[in-house]
Amino acid sequence: MNNYSIPDIIDEVKSGIIQIVHEKNGVQLSSGTGFMANGYLVTNYHVIYNSSSDSEIIFRKCSNNSVKELMRVENSKDIELYYTEVGIGIEKENNDYLVLKLPKLANQNLYNFQLDSHKNKRIGEQILFLGYHFGQDRITAHNGFISSFYQSNNVDVIQIDGSINNGASGSPLIDPITKKVIGIVTRKEDGFTKIFKQIEKIISQNNELSSSMPSNTLQILGSKSLVDIPMQVKEINSSLLELMKQIKRSANVGIGYAFSVEQLMKENCFIID
Repeated sequence: MNNYSIPDIIDEVKSGIIQIVHEKNGVQLSSGTGFMANGYLVTNYHVIYNSSSDSEIIFRKCSNNSVKELMRVENSKDIELYYTEVGIGIEKENNDYLVLKLPKLANQNLYNFQLDSHKNKRIGEQILFLGYHFGQDRITAHNGFISSFYQSNNVDVIQIDGSINNGASGSPLIDPITKKVIGIVTRKEDGFTKIFKQIEKIISQNNELSSSMPSNTLQILGSKSLVDIPMQVKEINSSLLELMKQIKRSANVGIGYAFSVEQLMKENCFIID
């Protein structure tokens, strides 16, 4: 049995952990993680395709405690012009994965992972995953334990006791004994997520309603200033949305999920040289 230390594994593999950022007019819209395997980029499907269709996609790697840009797609709807081969599993609750052959990435000196079956692992064994959590420009390492295996819509799912935060989708789930990837980390919706979405929807609807209201002013008793009611409502709603973001960051329940890479291996997503 190999005995790799976690710090040694991180130092060896971190160049193969790719940050994937969607930007528009210099503003980050969303972010996720991917990893290199046999010259291919592996990530979640929603990391590439579930953002604004005219956003830029920026691919970066960790380099000397900072990030280095590897390539940029000026318009995300043109991503098809940049890859030569692809394997896709697009069902949200099934195989949310994407495998792309991006020559600009494949030709760089990046660490490439090997894939392995999860079936030789047991509940209670240690795992490691690395990603760009919360869209930050540095790799974050989490280690935890396998808490369960189950199937969802004929897809093997690995449940782990580590928190999966925004930006970590698409991270490799690594077996620290072999340094091989056994799963693709994804952010699973839970009860909190649904509640947050409902609240955000209500706030957004309030914003739309206030925007359609005529501009009315009200003089506050005892004050000489006039208050623009619709504008004040929008400011309050904006503050509430920002507060919701902070609450979501703190409300992670410490349960994560990963799709097994078994399906990628079965579907021959990679052309082995």
